Amino acid sequence: MSNRESTILIVDDNLIGLDSFFNHLYEFGFKLVVTESGSESIQQLNHIHQTKDILPNLILLDVKMINHENFEVCRYLKSQAEFKDIPIIFMTAPGDLASKLRGFEMGASDYLVKPIELTEAMSRIQTHLTLRQLQTNLQDNVKEQTAELESEIVELKRYQSEWDEFLQSLNEKHAELQRITETLIKLQEIQLEQLLNSVGDDVNSQINYLQENLQEVQTILGQIEWQPSKIMMKLSVDTADVTEQEGIVALSRRELEVLRLILSGKNSQEIGRKLSLSENTIRTYRYRIMQKTHTNNTADLVKLVLKHKLFE
Repeated sequence: MSNRESTILIVDDNLIGLDSFFNHLYEFGFKLVVTESGSESIQQLNHIHQTKDILPNLILLDVKMINHENFEVCRYLKSQAEFKDIPIIFMTAPGDLASKLRGFEMGASDYLVKPIELTEAMSRIQTHLTLRQLQTNLQDNVKEQTAELESEIVELKRYQSEWDEFLQSLNEKHAELQRITETLIKLQEIQLEQLLNSVGDDVNSQINYLQENLQEVQTILGQIEWQPSKIMMKLSVDTADVTEQEGIVALSRRELEVLRLILSGKNSQEIGRKLSLSENTIRTYRYRIMQKTHTNNTADLVKLVLKHKLFE
């Protein structure tokens, strides 16, 4: 800050002998505001503050006023938030140690001895104006950083609130997903149980059918074992009649052998060993037999044989 931007408030009820000092301050570019009593200086400062004008940058306060009221002025100014940071320099008489000490107790920053020595006075004034400017800059920086920090805190709180809401929503969705999962598992268990019951009923039905017709099946197996030519003839002779009903065509001798073993309850691996054929070959014979007889399983084959009495 340049001197032309600095204002000095001078409080002194005896301005005699200060003309040279004032002129020197003017020459350095300072603006001067002069009052002749402590109460007038307080009124002046309050008016400046209320009008939001620029407060003085420094106060020169004479301690040798009537009733020593300037000590109280100093104490008052240092107790007010709007004025407490303005540096105050006491002007006192030579050898007045008591006034100097009391001035420091009241919050003064420095002192000048009358008559004013100009070079010393300008040095002290410039020093305290510089310190005051540094203090102001520091306070401004602190205020700015504090404002930024408070803004960041508000933003962090907002993010925290949004995060908490997100977590709550996530927990609710997780709980809902667990409920849905448990429901699906129960439904799957019910469906599986129903499916097993259905399959079990179908298997039991096939088993019961085979058991009920066991004797006839055994007779058929015997015929297949001992009379392949008769079976072949029967299938061949009755093909036209049966085809109209079931779409059956004549089976080869090998297919008849495979059919006999299928009806006896053997699997593809066992049939392959019995006939010295590979398991894949037996599967092929199975497929052909199912195609020619339009059946899907062993029980259907037995039903078909019994129905048309193909092996009598």
